[in-house]
Amino acid sequence: MKRFPFKAIIQAILASVVVSIYFVVVAKLDHKDIPLLSIILHPNMVRGLLYGFFLFLSHGYLSKWVADKYPNSKDFGKKMVVFYGISFILTILVVFLVNAFLSGLFIPTGSKDFLQRFNHFINQQRVAYYFQLAIISWFISMLFFGFYFYKRFKDYQIKESEQEKQQITAQFESLKTNWIRTFYSTA
Repeated sequence: MKRFPFKAIIQAILASVVVSIYFVVVAKLDHKDIPLLSIILHPNMVRGLLYGFFLFLSHGYLSKWVADKYPNSKDFGKKMVVFYGISFILTILVVFLVNAFLSGLFIPTGSKDFLQRFNHFINQQRVAYYFQLAIISWFISMLFFGFYFYKRFKDYQIKESEQEKQQITAQFESLKTNWIRTFYSTA
């Protein structure tokens, strides 16, 4: 039975705090006359926390999937291309779903049916916003998961080196044994 991923949850919470700090800084730069506390308590903070939490968890599982799919050290370039390609799509999907959830898209309201709510929601979305968050997500991914891939790459190299050392040691022992046998058989 798999254990509950407490470490991943804690890391996701920390990552979401980082994303939220970004939103606070941007909001404070845009609205210098508004007190910092009102920015921190703004509903967009919840949005930032949710983005960070779900993006970190989803990218964590994505990095493990990519590492398992391409276990060889020679596949490092493929890992990066696959990871960042899927990461872009995953980021857009997570941001879209968080925005949809927070906008109340999935909650029936008044006389509007789902299609009307969906059209209204889509009209409120801005492509630049999604692109900006994808870039931020890529940057954070480069820091966290680039290190993870690099560590796995180095671990793989160490493992290969140890296997090579064991193979050389075994060959040396075999040669030594053969030499001893040859020496005593001729004596």
